[in-house]
Amino acid sequence: MISFASQQTSQMQRMTIVLLQFGDGNCVVEFDTPIYWQDRQPFIDTRALIMTIMEIMFDGTSQFYGRLIYG
Repeated sequence: MISFASQQTSQMQRMTIVLLQFGDGNCVVEFDTPIYWQDRQPFIDTRALIMTIMEIMFDGTSQFYGRLIYG
C-alpha cells in the first residue's frame, strides 16, 4: 500500500523509493495501489544486492504516477 501523510487536496507530493535486494536476493515487490508509470511498470531485479530507485508522485486528488530513476 502506498500512502502519503498529511495529504493536501490538489497539492502534488513526491516520494523516492530505494529498493535494495538482500544478499540472498529473490525479494518480490508488489504495488496494491494503481500507479500510472511513465513508460511501463519498471522491472524490479531480484538478483542479490541489486538496487532499484523509483519515484512515486501523488496528484493530491486520487492518482499515483511513477517513474524509474535507476535499475
